[in-house]
Amino acid sequence: MKKNKFLIIIPLLVIVFSFFITGIKDSDVVENLEIVAGIGSDIEYETPDIISYSTPLSVYIFGDTSENDENIRVSSAIRRGVGGTLGKTRENRQSLSDKKSIFGFEKVYVISEDSAVCGIGPVIDILFRNPQLNDTGYFVICKCKAEDMLSHKVKGYPSSSDFIEGLLKNEYNYSFFPKDTKITDLYTSLYVEGINPVVPYIEIIDDNIKVSGMALFKESRMVAKSSFDDSKWLNLMGNDKGRGIVSLQKTAKNYADFYAYSSKKVYVNKIGGKLHFTINLRLKGDIITNTYFKDLSKNKDVKKTFENEIEEKVRKNCCSIINKMKTEYRTDCIGLGQYAAAKYGRWSNTDWNKEVLNSNIDINVKASIENWGRGSFEK
Repeated sequence: MKKNKFLIIIPLLVIVFSFFITGIKDSDVVENLEIVAGIGSDIEYETPDIISYSTPLSVYIFGDTSENDENIRVSSAIRRGVGGTLGKTRENRQSLSDKKSIFGFEKVYVISEDSAVCGIGPVIDILFRNPQLNDTGYFVICKCKAEDMLSHKVKGYPSSSDFIEGLLKNEYNYSFFPKDTKITDLYTSLYVEGINPVVPYIEIIDDNIKVSGMALFKESRMVAKSSFDDSKWLNLMGNDKGRGIVSLQKTAKNYADFYAYSSKKVYVNKIGGKLHFTINLRLKGDIITNTYFKDLSKNKDVKKTFENEIEEKVRKNCCSIINKMKTEYRTDCIGLGQYAAAKYGRWSNTDWNKEVLNSNIDINVKASIENWGRGSFEK
């Protein structure tokens, strides 16, 4: 009973708190309010030169309690505005809604791929000009329309925004996924010289929302999307701190998994007028399973062989991503330009993206086993 009362109090406290931070008049009542959980951005081309903007909001709806149920039922709905500018979408949306939208609690900002390809500059501009918006919400690109992603039903969650927030927050524990994927981090990457945004990319696959890769930008426009497997190594080189699993496998039943914490250092100099980067990656971690290397925890030579093979696999995959970066993605998606700008001078009108793509990049990897777990299954 006490637990049920606690669940009722939390949403009510949120609503009361929103009165103070948004300056709502005394005449506004709860029945006339909707708390925004997520904001989306879609576009449609009426002609090659004329764009129609669509801004869907995922809002919480608080239902009445029944006589036998003390919990307040929380669900969500979509409120969409359409216009020739992003500002006009607000005007259009309010003309169709009988409630006032309360901002400041947004969990996610979902941008469709079409909108990202067109450019996220206008979206970032209107979001940051609104002082009521939550500037720590997660930013993500989706394959489908943002409206479809925000309206997707996820079992056990009042809205897909709640699920997506948890998805992005906890993905950091694996795949060397970036921890800083919030809208403030994106804003910073847009205005720091030598950095192109790299944003999580999600899809609806088999009726489930899933991180399927990373959206790669050149300045404010999305230019490519890396696969989930490629994103693992891209994230490893692009982020200073991360966590991920590196696996070595001989057969279906003979393999070893290494759960590592990563760190990196980048060095840059010029050789013959051409940039030369050296990326040093350090992986320290635990053996979480091993049916491949016999006496791994007892024999120093076997341990060294394992670490060498991990180093070689990571180096090989990172070199593959660098080659794709130069020939396929055509954008500095691991942030090397910022190191060159810091050493050789900012505001010099240098195209660091071009300089990085024409540079030499070396990868050095050092792996070390820190923990063996509780034991091993070795005969």
